[in-house]
Amino acid sequence: MDAAILALRHEAAPGHAFNVSDGLDVTWKEFTDALAKGLGCSQVRWSLPYWIANGIGFSLEHGYRFLRRTTRLKTAPLLSRQAVQVLGRNQDFSNLKARELLGWEPRVGYPAGLQATLAWLQADHLAR
Repeated sequence: MDAAILALRHEAAPGHAFNVSDGLDVTWKEFTDALAKGLGCSQVRWSLPYWIANGIGFSLEHGYRFLRRTTRLKTAPLLSRQAVQVLGRNQDFSNLKARELLGWEPRVGYPAGLQATLAWLQADHLAR
């Protein structure tokens, strides 16, 4: 929220896009392992090569499309190419422009943000 307010008020901000993050390069594996550990779940033990996962996503998309036409299936595929593209690559984005142009600094870092997310999930959003 701080970055959005700074961007609204800063004279140099119009026309720019800003990434707002803590600036750490946390991989999906690190994130999902920490999330699983915090929730008391097992961590991912194996992974597929990207090209195999993408092929499975492609096959499931087309299989589900066929099943939707011929049955009453309404659910999404268990895996899609889009999910593979998002989860198969690290999603790190520099916040340097927001820091330099707006003078913005993150208030919450990754460890504190993860703990707050875990507390929120455990308090309100997980079936008991």
